[in-house]
Amino acid sequence: MLRTERPACILLDAMLPEVHGFDICATLKRSPAFAATPVIVVSAVYRGWEHARTVQETHGADAFVEKPFDVHYVRQLVARMVGRELPRMPLTPQWQQDVRALAQEAEVAYRMGDLAGCEEATRRWRALDPFDARAWLILGNARSKAGDPDGAMKAWERAATFDGNLFPAFKNLAAVYEQLGFVQRAAMAWSRAHDLAPDPDTRRRIEERLALRRGP
Repeated sequence: MLRTERPACILLDAMLPEVHGFDICATLKRSPAFAATPVIVVSAVYRGWEHARTVQETHGADAFVEKPFDVHYVRQLVARMVGRELPRMPLTPQWQQDVRALAQEAEVAYRMGDLAGCEEATRRWRALDPFDARAWLILGNARSKAGDPDGAMKAWERAATFDGNLFPAFKNLAAVYEQLGFVQRAAMAWSRAHDLAPDPDTRRRIEERLALRRGP
């Protein structure tokens, strides 16, 4: 098909018969004809923010989506990649209003210390938009404050997967990985947090922490 058509965007499964989707992605990105064509890799086998980052940095994918995925989310992603809205946009103003209301409810509950209320609000928020990284971030924060580091870790990992540039998710992940004894994961998360640090002071503090981890 690629010999006869020039797609605006390519949705590519990682697991294909006889050839790996990662190899196809890398080949496309090395080709002058397709280097600028957005490629979204999807997979039910490879999961987590580490794989998402590897697929993008090593194989050149523009985005990575885990299966099962929400069609609305993928439509939004494709629209953003091709630089225009797709026809028949399924996300209604009422849907957007409901998401904003639940986001505010979750944030207020968290600030007030109502962790059960925060978890319930994020549950309903994620039911509407399961790929909103902010919902997973706040859920992780609530679980951490409730003394559930494992649950917090899982929520923050989802946040980092759905938004690879969400600094608080990687910073929180690095800290909880250290707490749970995942040394290598902690180093990777601190490195990513360093890259995403919002200001020089934060970046310097992370560098000092990484230096302490390396030792003399």
